[in-house]
Amino acid sequence: MRKIVFAILLIVAIPVFSQTPGKKPSNKAGIKERVLLSDSVMYKLKDFKDSIEKIQVNARINKVQVQTDKTADYSRVLQQEQNEEKKRGAIIRISIGLAMLALLIIGLRRRKK
Repeated sequence: MRKIVFAILLIVAIPVFSQTPGKKPSNKAGIKERVLLSDSVMYKLKDFKDSIEKIQVNARINKVQVQTDKTADYSRVLQQEQNEEKKRGAIIRISIGLAMLALLIIGLRRRKK
């Protein structure tokens, strides 16, 4: 019984899972193939593809340029902030030094009296 069921499944499985032979294109598909294989159509398609690629490349270049400009602006702003901070620190140190000098002069004058 098992052998018979196995044989039936094997016989049924072969046609079910086999590949079907390729069909010839219908008349409409043949016309489409001839239109697509025309030289002028191929040149137009190639020109269209080239123009699309050119647009995409230009868009990528513009995107990279915008990112570069943003990075340059950010670094410029950051550098200005750091320079302002250094300037502020230098002014504070100079003012502290002048205050110490004033205290020294006052202290030396009192000593002489």
